[in-house]
Amino acid sequence: MSSLITHAIVGATIGGIAGRFERFKPLHKLGMTTLGLLCGIAPDLDVVNHAWTRYQDFCGHRGFFHSPFFFLVFAPALALAVGLRAGLRRRDLTMTSLALSPWIFLVLLSHSVLDALTDGGHGVMLYFPVDSGRHFFAWRPIPVSPMGLGFFSEAGQYVLKAESTIFVPCLILLAVLPKPAWMRELEAELEARRLAPLEARRAELEELAQSLEARSTNAETPAGAPAKDGADQAEAEAAGRPGAAESEAP
Repeated sequence: MSSLITHAIVGATIGGIAGRFERFKPLHKLGMTTLGLLCGIAPDLDVVNHAWTRYQDFCGHRGFFHSPFFFLVFAPALALAVGLRAGLRRRDLTMTSLALSPWIFLVLLSHSVLDALTDGGHGVMLYFPVDSGRHFFAWRPIPVSPMGLGFFSEAGQYVLKAESTIFVPCLILLAVLPKPAWMRELEAELEARRLAPLEARRAELEELAQSLEARSTNAETPAGAPAKDGADQAEAEAAGRPGAAESEAP
């Protein structure tokens, strides 16, 4: 298979592109890039089946759960689950799920396409239900990635170097993708909501500090002395300055 790193980055790139469309504004908080990343590596969860099946079996690695037929069924179900998780209801849920399904399918399909471009393994079940055999493409430029801890070996480093021609352009594209106006406005709104409790807490602290300062001022006033208002205090200060009386006399 291709490495999980490449599957994840390709999926994240497709999800990042989809996330620029305003149709997916309700899903912005969940993160379309993150969703694409997770979908990009999801098909490889079929390795769990190795506990009771063989690699070349129907449900083995790169088998039924790597087939486009399975993706056609799984993508709408996952899109619906994502819409429900985002709190969408009725018409919004239906429209967003319908729009999201093709993008999820595309991310999942990218996984099988990359695997079919590798030079090792038993192939991918690309044509089920017409053909349940495993297939590769004629052009297979990607060296197969070692599984498990073998990925950290010299062979795994060689695979990463070979796949850099795929994931480096994807990373660059993710970095330079411009944010549409609606996305910038939404992020500013979310940031304001995040900071609102902090601003409220700061206002409370400032009010408390002013209250404590007022109490401290009252405590310094001699007992029984009448409190002076602003006018009396100004008059007293003027009277205490030398020459104040002469300057005020006609």
